[in-house]
Amino acid sequence: METSTAIPPQVLRNLSDRSSEKRKQSIQEIDKLIRKLSESDAEKVLTILSNDFALSASNNSRKGGLLALAQCAIALGQTVTSKYLPLVISPVLKNFSDQDPRVRFYACESLFNILKVCRFVCPA
Repeated sequence: METSTAIPPQVLRNLSDRSSEKRKQSIQEIDKLIRKLSESDAEKVLTILSNDFALSASNNSRKGGLLALAQCAIALGQTVTSKYLPLVISPVLKNFSDQDPRVRFYACESLFNILKVCRFVCPA
């Protein structure tokens, strides 16, 4: 699957929309998509979300990207901790120092959701 076709264009547009409702709808679509993909395609989706959204110059793109990464971590479950954890957590941690307090909030919320998955997969 091509990286440009890994996520439908409308979902990508809505992921960086100003409206939080449209971002939520996109995140739900990405959740459905990531559960069906092979591991290599899931990695492509995570890379797109990390590089093009969570580390974007646009605040709305960063918010959507952060929430989408957390939802992908939830959808992937055990796979996220064993293979993709650095790919998922790195952009989240970088957004902890963002100037926009809402982006920092979404980064915190995303990290919380990612760590919940890790806790159930790798209990201490």
